[in-house]
Amino acid sequence: MAAGMVMGAAIYALGAAVGTTALLRVFPEAVQWIAIGGGAFIIGLGLKGIASAIRARGSTSTRPMGEHTFVTTGLIIALGNAPLPLFYLVIVPQYVPKSMSPFGGALLLSAMHLMMAGTWMTTLVTVLGRLVEVLRRPRVLLSLQLLTGTALILLGIKSISGAF
Repeated sequence: MAAGMVMGAAIYALGAAVGTTALLRVFPEAVQWIAIGGGAFIIGLGLKGIASAIRARGSTSTRPMGEHTFVTTGLIIALGNAPLPLFYLVIVPQYVPKSMSPFGGALLLSAMHLMMAGTWMTTLVTVLGRLVEVLRRPRVLLSLQLLTGTALILLGIKSISGAF
């Protein structure tokens, strides 16, 4: 999932560096559609997680998702994250040194951000990987699925409601 999220952020970073997100300046309502689409996707993930937890409540087996599914999910989450293009459009250009071209500076700062995000997510996945046996216990798994499903639904609602 970390790889997909970094890929999604990289798409926005590259778009901002080459100026395509300038469309957001002309069509600011595009951010609303990003927030609504991303929020709906996140709500769907939350509902799917809760439904999965309820269906598997008595089951002790877990079916791991394929790697491509995690990457795709991470990519969709990143692309549906409305603040992400704004970060690359509004924040990054403010920190480009005057001695650099706007394009080169935006690419450099965006690459630094992507490396930090990728490192953080990889570290988190590594730590959680060491706890996998505890996390796969049926009661722990059920609790985590219900909590994260609820949190995703709330985040999705906040994303959608923030669009208006």
